[in-house]
Amino acid sequence: MVVKSGCVAVSKLKEDQAGQAIVEAAIVIPMMVVIILCTIQLTMVQQAKMMMEYAAFNAARAGVVNNADPNVMLNAALVSLVPTFARSDTMEEFFKTWAKVKVITQATNLIDKGTASLAKFLTKYQIKIGKYIPDVAFIKVEVVHPKKDMLGGQQEMDFDDPANADANRLSIRVRYLYIMRIPLANWLIHTSWVAYRVGVTLTGWLHAPEAKMGLGFSNYTLKGKERQKYIDTMVATKAVIGGREDGRQLGIYRLLARTAKIYVMPLEATYTMRMQSNLYKRNLP
Repeated sequence: MVVKSGCVAVSKLKEDQAGQAIVEAAIVIPMMVVIILCTIQLTMVQQAKMMMEYAAFNAARAGVVNNADPNVMLNAALVSLVPTFARSDTMEEFFKTWAKVKVITQATNLIDKGTASLAKFLTKYQIKIGKYIPDVAFIKVEVVHPKKDMLGGQQEMDFDDPANADANRLSIRVRYLYIMRIPLANWLIHTSWVAYRVGVTLTGWLHAPEAKMGLGFSNYTLKGKERQKYIDTMVATKAVIGGREDGRQLGIYRLLARTAKIYVMPLEATYTMRMQSNLYKRNLP
């Protein structure tokens, strides 16, 4: 009788241990999956940052031998960043990806130019839209140095003239809106990054750090879809037209995340080289 009771107790203990193991696995496995996905996505972001350095070098190199031509520099950066966008392991895949990146880049740069032109037009008629115009260019190459005024009345400057040593130093900045693609990890990293930029502690409404971005959000009584719709409205209006500079730019990134499920991480790199060809004033900002 004692032996039978002991067997029952051992059997019950094993069942309890099996149940405990299942509960522990149910808690640990999802956490491990999230950690692995985030690790993979962060590794891809780091790889994109390294490619950004390479793109900045190639853009600067193309600029110093092509009179600081902005189109040539943009193409050089674009080709360098193709591997971070999609497959490029064969010539066929490379050209397919290059075509997609080229179309997106040209379209977003046209939007930027149109926005800048509209802002200039409205300012001319004293219609204030704020000092900061949001930037949506997918891949953008900016000339940081030199500026047009450094050439004075000259339209072309000799690159080997010692008197122009400072003006013949070309500094460029490349900005790339890297798209994160690993499911769940992209949302977590993007939200954490936005929250960090605006100083929000990730508690409560984890997915809506816009509440602290100075966008006028004050209606905490809304719930569910109504709350989301209200926040989206704030992002689409006050984030673009008013509010802080970084708030408006981040508002666009959040709007992309909410409406199109596109989670971007802006990456930047700069590079400086001495000109190896004559500098044309028309190519400078």
